[in-house]
Amino acid sequence: MWFGRRHLRRAQQIAVFIAVLVILGMTGTVYMQSVPTVAFIEERDLQMASVTDNGPDGLTRLAALFQQQGASTGFIRLDDPIPEGVRVVVLVRPRRALSAEYLSRIWVHLERGGSLLLALDPVGQGGNPDAQGGGVDRLFGQAYGVRLLNGLIVEPWYTNEVAQDVRRSAIYAQANAIDHPVIQPLQAYDLPVLMWGARGIRSEFFAPYSSASGLLYIDGFGENNPQIYRAEDPAPLMPNIGADDQGRLITAALAENANNQSRLALFGDGELFQNDYGLAPIPGTQTPLHAGNYVLIQRTISWLLGLPVEEWRALPSGFTWLQIDGVGDDWGTQGAITTDAEDDTTIHPQNIRQVRAFRNQDYLYLQVETLSPPEQ
Repeated sequence: MWFGRRHLRRAQQIAVFIAVLVILGMTGTVYMQSVPTVAFIEERDLQMASVTDNGPDGLTRLAALFQQQGASTGFIRLDDPIPEGVRVVVLVRPRRALSAEYLSRIWVHLERGGSLLLALDPVGQGGNPDAQGGGVDRLFGQAYGVRLLNGLIVEPWYTNEVAQDVRRSAIYAQANAIDHPVIQPLQAYDLPVLMWGARGIRSEFFAPYSSASGLLYIDGFGENNPQIYRAEDPAPLMPNIGADDQGRLITAALAENANNQSRLALFGDGELFQNDYGLAPIPGTQTPLHAGNYVLIQRTISWLLGLPVEEWRALPSGFTWLQIDGVGDDWGTQGAITTDAEDDTTIHPQNIRQVRAFRNQDYLYLQVETLSPPEQ
């Protein structure tokens, strides 16, 4: 009996040890894993968005998207070297500039062939991240062909109150006219991406060691005067020739270094990746509120992880594409007709007269007839 009890106690100890490992492994997939595939930077003096925060400003939904594509996620400090097993480093919305020490650790990671997702807000909007002419700008400009601009991209309807309130500074970006698989679905279906206080970026297709692709653009001007954010007597929002960038402004870019095959995804907006902004769900559901944002982020993640293009997701789960397909003259008698009252609105292009639909093995077809043709 003594022999059996000794081995029983030993088996119990082993079982407890294995259970602890399992628990650590389960929690480590998000926060505690020693060498994760994807490492979120947690550095207090940078005041960045945090992967340990599941609130509106946090990055837990971004981490979940990485995990859905097979990556393990965790966080690291830049006080120590980045572990060699890390494939992608993520830094979203730092409110302070990267020090030379922090930048050098990221540089070593890239030189090993790692990748970086970096999202920076405009200078002055809630903080002072890396500016044009700073370390990030010079280093990534030379090695990857992407440069930083300082200003807040402004459209004519913007006011100082809008610029000072991130929630109100929502602005739509469009897919750029380039051939890149990350934005192919956005181009095919003219799907916009919502940003909050976007910042301009320069991208050069040909650089000494790499090529860069500008993904998104906004037509407007970049207000470079940080005094627009003053609570009292703010500077006016107006384009200044020679001081503000104007025209079609790039606000997101991807670049790949030909020497070490490292990849850089640079975005001029941090809120794009945060829980209750770019990755917000429809209230009360798990359905994405901004489908274009999900498409862009999911495919950017696939690109950073180096997954085969045929495995990339074209849509969030539960979504399907809608597309205009000719006219209904060839429908014949297909589809049961559902009529609608014609006196429920006086706007004829918006007044639905009847609806009918049918499906085959490939598609669901829907025909909506209004009292007069709607605008294109």
